Amino acid sequence: MQLLENIINNFYLKNINLKTFIMKYIIRLLPLMFICISTIKIYSQDLYTGVWRAGTDGYYLYGGLTWNDLVTKWQTLGGQNQRLIDVSTYVKDGVRLYNGVWRSGTDGYALYGGVEWAAFVSKWQELGAQNLRLIDIETYLSGGKRLYVGVWRAGTDGYYLYGGLNWTDFVTKWQTLGAQNQRLIDVATYIENGTRLYTGVWRSGLSTVGRRLPSADPGHHSCAVALLQRRT
Repeated sequence: MQLLENIINNFYLKNINLKTFIMKYIIRLLPLMFICISTIKIYSQDLYTGVWRAGTDGYYLYGGLTWNDLVTKWQTLGGQNQRLIDVSTYVKDGVRLYNGVWRSGTDGYALYGGVEWAAFVSKWQELGAQNLRLIDIETYLSGGKRLYVGVWRAGTDGYYLYGGLNWTDFVTKWQTLGAQNQRLIDVATYIENGTRLYTGVWRSGLSTVGRRLPSADPGHHSCAVALLQRRT
């Protein structure tokens, strides 16, 4: 029974082309809501990985958008009570593009990106004081600088953000914050000077699977954490 429940409530597709990915997104045999997307280039082809969970609320998926187009879509859908819950970014033909996943919501929200770490942390602190909580973070290199993009949703719970940690330090921080009832909800990883580093987003919670589902959107699930769970 538990196995059947897991199959119904979680669905995972890895490394498929855009046409197949969109068909899987549109033609759903089960009431599953798309919750996250990532992109990887293999042999010059952009392939997509996605995670679905059970849900009956409204939803949208847009891909291949420039930053300006993403912001415009974010504003338009926000006015229709759709909330951005996940962003992925990649470069195609020299142009940085973005994919976005939306689900229904009426809570506060924010989107901020294209800035270095210090500016990003400053915005995270500013928005946190306004009862907005970071739920998704992405990072990329542009012009030799490491830049960050973040998605926020409303919340009044505790929260933490740590970046640039090696795996050992990251696990130590995860254990320390876990003992304080903080749950890792999103991870970004990259290589710098030959070392793989990690950035993590935490929110308060007591979930037994190591993540908190934001109260404003019970269907939201961390993309990075979801992918890690499906791969183990």
